[in-house]
Amino acid sequence: MKKNKKIYYCPVCGKDFWLPKCRYDIKTTYPRTCSKKCANLIRFKGKKHTNKIVDWYLKGELSAMNIGKKLNLSPDTIRKLLIRQGITIRDKGYYSKGSKNSNYKRGYSVTKAGYCRTGGKLVHRIVMEKYLERELKTYEHVHHLNGNKQDNRLENLAVLTGKEHVKLHAKIFHTWREMYETRITELDNKNRKNILL
Repeated sequence: MKKNKKIYYCPVCGKDFWLPKCRYDIKTTYPRTCSKKCANLIRFKGKKHTNKIVDWYLKGELSAMNIGKKLNLSPDTIRKLLIRQGITIRDKGYYSKGSKNSNYKRGYSVTKAGYCRTGGKLVHRIVMEKYLERELKTYEHVHHLNGNKQDNRLENLAVLTGKEHVKLHAKIFHTWREMYETRITELDNKNRKNILL
């Protein structure tokens, strides 16, 4: 043994390492390790919450992000803990499908644009494809006649080309500028209502 140095055994990686005399007199709550990397594995933040995290992830079906918010830990920390426990991490699209989607209503989810979606496909396109007994082409648009994007009754739908669809929406207004100005005011009104609520 070297003068003023003591040999230690790292419990994480199994390496032997030297420590100067000024360091081995200091008391620590965790066992001594050879490097910061090994120390972080022992001092892992979420270790004391392991059982709670596993229960929330498996039984409660919470995402790593939601668990992280509850325990004030990063989602990566939660994922690392789950991997160490031998649990496979769910894919990113898991929480956007079906009833797990925050916009889920009556068997379908609602997109940001306001259209109904089920099984990764838009409902109004599915309805029209069933009626026509064929798949719609990419250039074929399905127009909602009454303007309600969630009213997917066959009587309310019409198949148009992209050009016809744009013209139809522009006809309601005299100019393109007027159309965009009214849309902007509608969005502003919606935002004001949300702020007031």
